[in-house]
This record gives sequence, structure tokens and C-alpha cells, in this order.
Amino acid sequence: MADSLYAQYHHGLLSANPCQPPPQQQQSRRAVFARLTQPFVGTSRPPSSSGNTGGLTGAGGGSGPASVTSAPYTLPTPRHHRREKHVDTNVSFRRNLTVPRNLRYNLGSAILALSANDEDRIVVAGREILRILRVGTSEITEEANLRLPGEQKRHFQYDVKWGTIHQKNIIATAGTNGTICLYDVKQGKLDRMLREHVRQVHRLAFNQANGNLLLSASQDGTIKLWDLRENKSRFTFVGKSDAVRDVQFNAANATEFAAAFDSGAIQVGGPGLAKAGAKCVS
Repeated sequence: MADSLYAQYHHGLLSANPCQPPPQQQQSRRAVFARLTQPFVGTSRPPSSSGNTGGLTGAGGGSGPASVTSAPYTLPTPRHHRREKHVDTNVSFRRNLTVPRNLRYNLGSAILALSANDEDRIVVAGREILRILRVGTSEITEEANLRLPGEQKRHFQYDVKWGTIHQKNIIATAGTNGTICLYDVKQGKLDRMLREHVRQVHRLAFNQANGNLLLSASQDGTIKLWDLRENKSRFTFVGKSDAVRDVQFNAANATEFAAAFDSGAIQVGGPGLAKAGAKCVS
């Protein structure tokens, strides 16, 4: 009887005061659980359950073992959703090309011809003017005023062409008196004059593949091929009509050209056809 009562008493004590693990062992279990459940972000992870805490303080601010607090975890942004900053230095330049502009520059005299180089400059020609202008994004400014020779002031500059490859610093003008003037852009003055046509020169054309070659079409019915390294023409082509109004090199074959005449004919010629004369195609 006494043994039964003692057993019931001992069982009641155990139920009222269950066995608790030591505080240090309980905290160690919590730290291990946190390490297993918290995902790692970068190199950050919960402190180890053992070893020095490095002086970290817990939630209460004490110097004892630090309490474990899970840091918020943020999923990385997918690569295709990231917005990377890219500075395009050509945006303003392209925008200027697509936006219509209306720029004005008054020369105070009639303009008969103009020609552009491969940058942002143009040369304009008239009866008494021959000037180089720079076309900007918002304005046109004068860069140079080429001086006309005394005799050319009495005649129109009927056509003007800016030199191409090998002759980018040369500007050629065609006068109504048959004279072709060559100007040096760097020096800003007349370089020399070519005088073989006896009547007005209507059109000039530089060869795109060889800038040393220049064609001239004249009212006298002839087309002349010039090499600017020489002082006289290489070939003279006589057409089937009186006046040659226009002439252009063949873009696909730099050794051939096409010429337009007052009669409505178009003729094709080239150095290889010089002896036989121009070949009529219409």
C-alpha cells in the first residue's frame, strides 16, 4: 500500500516538473535549426552555434550570446528583366538627321550651283560669289570667301564641284567664258585655271574612284577628260550634237561616262572609245 502511494506521488512530481534541457543546450538546438532552415544569401549566414560570437549583441543589447534573427531573403531579378543603363552618344546626332530643319542663310546674290563635301560643308557659286558654308544643327555659318580672279567677276560660275578622293581639298568651278578654275581649300585661294573650251562650261564631274580625273561638258559640243596632275586635257570627246548639257561618270565603271545633249540624245563614252568617238545609245 505504501509502495503504491509512493509511486503515484513520484509520478505526479514528474508530470508537474518535466525534465528541461540546460539553457545552453536549448539555445544550441535553436541555432542549428536556424542554420538548416535559413537560405543563404551571398556570403551571409546565421552565426555558428559554437565558438566566439565576435562581440555581437543580442536583441536585448547585452554582451552575451547573440540571438539568431533571420534576414529577409530577396529573389534575384531575372536577367531579361534587368534594366541596364546604356548611354548612346549618337542619339542626338541621329535625332538631328531625322528631325526636319529649316535653316536660312542670305548671301544677297543669286546662287547658280552648290556642292557638298563628305562632312558638313558646302560650297555655293554665283555670278560674283564663291563661298564655303558650314551647315550646323541649328545654323549656317560662313567659313571662307574664295576670291574670284578679276576676269571671272565678269562671268557666271555656272557650276561648282567639291573634289572627291585624292582631291578633297580642291574645288572646281565652270565659268560661262569656258574657263575652269581650281581652288585650294586649305590655302583659300585660286590654284590655277584650265582654258581649252571656247564656250560656256555647263557641267563638271569628279571621278569617284580617282579624284584626279575630272570631266567637263561644254556648249562647244565637246567633253574633256582632265587629269589634275597635268595642265592639259587627256582626251577630247566630240558628241553628235552642238551643246553638251550634262555629264556623269558611270558609278559601276569609272572608265565610262554618260553625256546629255541639247538634242535629247544620251551618249556613252570613255578613254577606250576616244578614237572612235562617243557611242550613241538613244
